[in-house]
Amino acid sequence: MELQKVLTTQEFADTLKCSPKTVRKNYCITGVCYGIKPLKVGARLLWPTSEVAKLLNGEVVA
Repeated sequence: MELQKVLTTQEFADTLKCSPKTVRKNYCITGVCYGIKPLKVGARLLWPTSEVAKLLNGEVVA
């Protein structure tokens, strides 16, 4: 079994140059943020690095 690499909400926000509050708000309203659906572990949101890389490379994130 291979573990997926993830970012915390703070790291995700820093990568996208926005506020963690913005990330959480978008997630609460739509269930995704910038087209990326996080993994929910307890009360934490963890964002897959593979999806973040696609977003930063200009690819379509589904």
